[in-house]
Amino acid sequence: MPAILAGRPADNQISWGITRRHGEFKVIILAENDADPLVQEIVRSSEAVFVTRLTAEAHSLDARASHLPKSPSLPDRKAGASIGHMSGYPGTLGCFVRCTEGNWLGVISASHVLGRNNRSRRGDKVLSPGDPDGRRTLNEEIGTLQNFKLLPHFQCASDNYLCCEDIALVKVEDTSDIPDVTEVWSPDRPNILMPIQRVIGGEDVANRLGQRVYKMGRTTGLTSGILDIVGLQRQRIVVANSDPAEAVTERHYIYTNILAVRCDKGPFSRAGDSGALVYTADGCGIGLVIAGTEQYSFVSPLDACLRDMKATIL
Repeated sequence: MPAILAGRPADNQISWGITRRHGEFKVIILAENDADPLVQEIVRSSEAVFVTRLTAEAHSLDARASHLPKSPSLPDRKAGASIGHMSGYPGTLGCFVRCTEGNWLGVISASHVLGRNNRSRRGDKVLSPGDPDGRRTLNEEIGTLQNFKLLPHFQCASDNYLCCEDIALVKVEDTSDIPDVTEVWSPDRPNILMPIQRVIGGEDVANRLGQRVYKMGRTTGLTSGILDIVGLQRQRIVVANSDPAEAVTERHYIYTNILAVRCDKGPFSRAGDSGALVYTADGCGIGLVIAGTEQYSFVSPLDACLRDMKATIL
């Protein structure tokens, strides 16, 4: 944390993390106004990099209203496939996992997709493809929701408002078509699948700063961007309600200790890509897509997500 912020009350106007420029690790400040004296002092005292910040939108927004159909090249019930709560909008199936408590097989996606802003319940039915990509019948049921990370809403008077992981865990009922390993598209040979070799986090991810990373998502398929920020603190993200039967409402949430992928070849992710697995060229899983802007896509660290769900990747 920049020293000037150490004693400052938490707010949602400034975000900061670690980036790499010219081979050196640097503090990066994301703020809405570079003329703010506080921002100027932080940048000066920390020799930080400054980026104009935009509020991100969670990528579980109504894909139909956004006119974003499912990518036609994605197979069903594979990493990157459409997935959704029986009563929610679709996101993306991240990867296949084994739950260490009970030794059963499942899949993971984003909490704000399957947990529906904390309104879902354990045992709720989960579909793949999710509605409206599939037929919304029991034939599309992939399993039942077993756990998801509660996402506390930002309130100035609350001491417990930071969202650290955005993950939901589904127990798969019919495991006959679950692969032995999670496979994703090869960056070098698109449409050829390669296995995820391992999950990395912490310093291992920080050492990948500046490298190109990839994701397979329900809407945009295979995309790439630059891993630009690790340990991003207090990033504001708008999460809309995910129930098609209700009027659209939006609330702001504050995410911390997340990753950011810089969009250098068009959008890294869009609505419907929430929960997509982000990985490196050599097959290391690093995170799950949460949200994005035109500048960045924000990613929940995979190692922390799996640890929280007591699961390991296949």
